[in-house]
Amino acid sequence: MAFGNEIKSASIVENWLFDIAGTSSNTLRFAFSDCTVSSVFYYGVILNKPSIRESINLETSTAKSSNLSITIPDFQYNNGLISEILFGGSIYFINQTVTVKSMINNATPNVIGYFKIAHISRSVDSINIEMITYSPWDEISLPTNKTSTNNYVPIQYGNFTKNENTSYSSPRFAQTLSSIAYCPAPYHKSRGGVEQFSTSIVEQSSNAELAYYDKNLETFIPFTNVISGTISSFASHFKSTTDPLFTRGFNYRPTDFIDHDNQWTNEANVTNTTTTDYALFSKNLNCSGTTSGFTILKASNHLDYIFPKPQGKLKNLTLTVDFTTKNFVAQNVSGDIYTTKIFIDWSGSGDNFELVQTIAVGDASSNYVNRSYSKVYASVGDDGEELDISYPNTIKIAISIVVTDDSAPYQMITTTEIRVKEVYAKVEIINEEADIDFAYCAGDGLPATGWELVNGGSTGLAITRIHEAHRDMLYRFADITTDTGSIDGWSDLATSRSGWLIRYWLLKETTLKNILNKLQYEGGFIFRFKQGNINLPQYIHIKNSYSSSDYTLTKLDISKPTVTITNYKDLNTRADINYNKHPAQNKYETGVRASSSTTRSNYSITAKENISDISLDAYVAPTIDAYTSQVPVENANINDDFFSYYHNCYGEPKIEISANLINPKFFNLDIGDIVDFSNMYPKKIFAKSFTNVAFMITSVTRTLGVLKFKAREVGVIS
Repeated sequence: MAFGNEIKSASIVENWLFDIAGTSSNTLRFAFSDCTVSSVFYYGVILNKPSIRESINLETSTAKSSNLSITIPDFQYNNGLISEILFGGSIYFINQTVTVKSMINNATPNVIGYFKIAHISRSVDSINIEMITYSPWDEISLPTNKTSTNNYVPIQYGNFTKNENTSYSSPRFAQTLSSIAYCPAPYHKSRGGVEQFSTSIVEQSSNAELAYYDKNLETFIPFTNVISGTISSFASHFKSTTDPLFTRGFNYRPTDFIDHDNQWTNEANVTNTTTTDYALFSKNLNCSGTTSGFTILKASNHLDYIFPKPQGKLKNLTLTVDFTTKNFVAQNVSGDIYTTKIFIDWSGSGDNFELVQTIAVGDASSNYVNRSYSKVYASVGDDGEELDISYPNTIKIAISIVVTDDSAPYQMITTTEIRVKEVYAKVEIINEEADIDFAYCAGDGLPATGWELVNGGSTGLAITRIHEAHRDMLYRFADITTDTGSIDGWSDLATSRSGWLIRYWLLKETTLKNILNKLQYEGGFIFRFKQGNINLPQYIHIKNSYSSSDYTLTKLDISKPTVTITNYKDLNTRADINYNKHPAQNKYETGVRASSSTTRSNYSITAKENISDISLDAYVAPTIDAYTSQVPVENANINDDFFSYYHNCYGEPKIEISANLINPKFFNLDIGDIVDFSNMYPKKIFAKSFTNVAFMITSVTRTLGVLKFKAREVGVIS
């Protein structure tokens, strides 16, 4: 509730009312002067003039409220001294709620702050009551739920995406298992012949198949034996499972090659994910004149393909090389020789070549022929004996060709093409020991339940946007159940942040306050309670533009104005931003150096100056532009991405105005309000006009009968 007609009076009289709650429904009521409100008497005993200061920081997207203390005499209260009631009696006031209200001209009081009593002290003549600000999230840490093994159950937000299921009998290529949109799932325990991992505090009915992160392949590989939906052992602890050996099966390609004799072309095609291209060995050998033949030895064209080594113990292995060959011969007669041989050394040493294909003159054709060769290794022999098998390091390929024209005139023509289409290993891998601390799950994060999603969402769907996760935490964990449609600033924020997406998880205990502040910073918004009233939650962000202001102030409405330019040292004109956090490694998948070349040029900022490192743990989208002199950030919309938003906050010098309000009709002025100025003195802000400049109120200090404010330039009114 805001002040009404009472502030439109030419003169005002303000009184502050303190409702100090105690146990057993007892309340002490103090004020600056005696008054009765709704038949309730307030003792006018406050001796000092306390102040309440609220502020927001646009650079960190945080809100702050000051503490408060009042001094009263030790006066007679209900047949005793007030000191004997405050402490030591049967009623307890420490750590209880104090509600502070402002009453102007005896009109209905308005709440201006909530506090808790932290400390009481006294001197001979007076008592000092110290109060601290508090919020519903104070003393709350997340995660809150623990397993039977005393570990926290993860909390996660976002849209996670699993890789395709794979096994030794039905393998997928590791290079196609490209999703990193997984969430860590801590190991729980072994039970009933399966290994259990904790996934969430809510059920995940699909896409909960567990995966193993192979750091050597940098790939999330689904386990072979998995379940798609989680199971629960008790409320708010859901798990997914796999087999005791953590079995996984898949194909993988080599990552490098060596063409020892430079006889091949396009060798790298074998290491990519495209099966339509190839590495090529090509020879046109034509007999003529005195040349009756050719011999190309396999030692002259070795081609190595080098494999990475996955993690785990190898159980089964199949190595495969796929070729397409063409062997064309013309002008040949009986007795002519044209023989092509393909050799593979599966060990890669060069000492164990195996002849896998011989193509004689009678087999020659102008058509391409597909050929595939495999080598199978097993860890268990036919007699049940356990065998040692090793991961492949290198597969070596070589070609030999013999061409002999049996009689003159020598005119036999040959064309040899060997196309290597695929080289890959199919593996089945296990872990003999239960030494895996984490598996990874792609079941979606927490859904919105009990509050309304705006702009494309609905109750029960996974929360995918940063501001929605913030709202859900307030609702789910801090019991802030205000109807979403009634939250000031929510609708505008939801529109501006419809594409600001989240993937975020909590595994270790962290204060809810710190989590909320992190999401505010990464999501580019501020949350507070309007005028200190916990029943009036508010979201604040800077809009792309403003059609009007909430208030227009003139030189007649304020006193002692001070105009400053933000400090050059506080600028941030270039940022190395890392985002899209990797769920298994201490790194981020996406990095960008974003900068404002305009600001850096205008203020002669050197190459190594004014650079910040920023890591975003929850932010995954929108893509953050690097921005250049050709595509300057100044031309972007403020809310296009993380860098464009904070560039508007502190990427260039901004104007700040501080003043005292002397016109009481503006006593409703509050944090986040947009104001503009007209009829000011001086008429300009240095060389800049006041006209159509939008300022946001970033600080308000209230004392009895006085309101001081600070406003910061945030945009234009158009």
